[in-house]
Amino acid sequence: MTQRPTSGNGKKLILVIDDDANLAKAMCRVLENADYETVNADNGFEAGVCLGHYEPDLVTLDIKMPEMDGEEVLACIRRTDYLSHLKVLVVSGLEEETLKGFVAKGANDFLAKPFENQDLLAKVRALISE
Repeated sequence: MTQRPTSGNGKKLILVIDDDANLAKAMCRVLENADYETVNADNGFEAGVCLGHYEPDLVTLDIKMPEMDGEEVLACIRRTDYLSHLKVLVVSGLEEETLKGFVAKGANDFLAKPFENQDLLAKVRALISE
């Protein structure tokens, strides 16, 4: 596995991928307040750059994004050797049955929008501690 830079401070690093800038900032703030390091990407292409530069412990992944959607990002993560182990939490406003389908496609879990901050933190903590 190729080593990628981590946060460097011992904190778990989470890559937040969402094209809604306000929601992404809010998620980063909640995660940082819970002592996680965060990096944000607002589309699939930017997510690829971040995944090539950082070694996150977990990715939160929106599905509906312009240019390269979350389904394509998930498929790329799962077929790339050095990323295939990466924990992926799908965070989307799609229907629950559709979100369950992303678990079958390789996501580790999902969280439906809108959500409570404590639900986000519970899902993140559970996935990171696996």
